[in-house]
Amino acid sequence: MVRPTLKTTTVTMILAREPLPKTTAIQLFKSLFLARRSEEYIVKHYPENQMRTPMHMSMGQEFVPVGVCAGLDGKADVFASYRSHAAFLAQTHDTDRFFSELYGRTSGTGEGKGGSMHLAAPDQGHMLSSGVVATQIPVAVGAAFANLRLGTGRTAVAFFGDGAADAGVFWESINSAALFRPSSLSAPTRTRTTAAMSRAFIPWRRKRLRRPTATVARHSSTSSAADTSSMSASARTGTGDIATRRPSSATGSVAMP
Repeated sequence: MVRPTLKTTTVTMILAREPLPKTTAIQLFKSLFLARRSEEYIVKHYPENQMRTPMHMSMGQEFVPVGVCAGLDGKADVFASYRSHAAFLAQTHDTDRFFSELYGRTSGTGEGKGGSMHLAAPDQGHMLSSGVVATQIPVAVGAAFANLRLGTGRTAVAFFGDGAADAGVFWESINSAALFRPSSLSAPTRTRTTAAMSRAFIPWRRKRLRRPTATVARHSSTSSAADTSSMSASARTGTGDIATRRPSSATGSVAMP
């Protein structure tokens, strides 16, 4: 029996366009560490039945919200799904209100009534977490449009998983963003199905929707931060890498497999 010869292709992946300052790199590590250790604490103590709320972990996905929130330097309005722990902590670094909400205390983000799936701290830039798949995406586009009209200079960010990319509201929101040109970023957090989607659909769609995109190296918060910073600047100043009918108000979109 003759076995077919397999061709091996070696791909070199650049994790960051340029080295980040040491202080920035340390801050990224601290944010990653905070998100991971917080969820490890939840996994360890949840069986004690004191956190009376459904939980959805995001271990392995922390690099996306950590990098994106760091790249926007506090000028982000974050909209997350029910898998919101990493996104909330990356934006706010507020463990007191975070755990108070999980334990049902009045000092929590929703006075103990929202739980894990409905974390919200608008005063700190985390606008909401939605318990229904994909529903945070159109709200983020609406907030981005409001920022555009009000001239706030802020960028609306929607974090979502691969299931949301199959929802009709996802493409409707992308179409609306392409039409109104607000400053918005779409950031998938899953690493398999979304990777295939970003390779197959996003480059094809961006030619028709005229939306700049960037594919960031997997599990790299440094690349997420660097690309988010540049894409957000392009979105606010109209210097995106894709030609638009109205270049003075171009929209940035980041795809992160």
